[in-house]
Amino acid sequence: MRFVCLVLVGGCGLSEDAFRDEQAMLACERDAVCNPDGPDVDCSTRTGGPASTIITCRYDAEAAQACLDAIPAAECVGTTFVQPGACAQVFVDCQNDAG
Repeated sequence: MRFVCLVLVGGCGLSEDAFRDEQAMLACERDAVCNPDGPDVDCSTRTGGPASTIITCRYDAEAAQACLDAIPAAECVGTTFVQPGACAQVFVDCQNDAG
């Protein structure tokens, strides 16, 4: 079911809030695969939290989708996973607006 939602949302351009929530859930699921002896967690309740009000960045929806697509197959190292390279390209040209 979630795959269908991603396809529909991805076709219209994935919003930043939708990306944050989906990334949090997928990261939780991948961590559970990498650490099967870890705590039993309901990943479907994970959310990405609010965006920073101090730092502003340009959000790249294509990179966001590539990041989400890569997380389920990300390499496990120890009890966590290696963040896919595409995820580093989601928020770029960041600036501190705090002054």
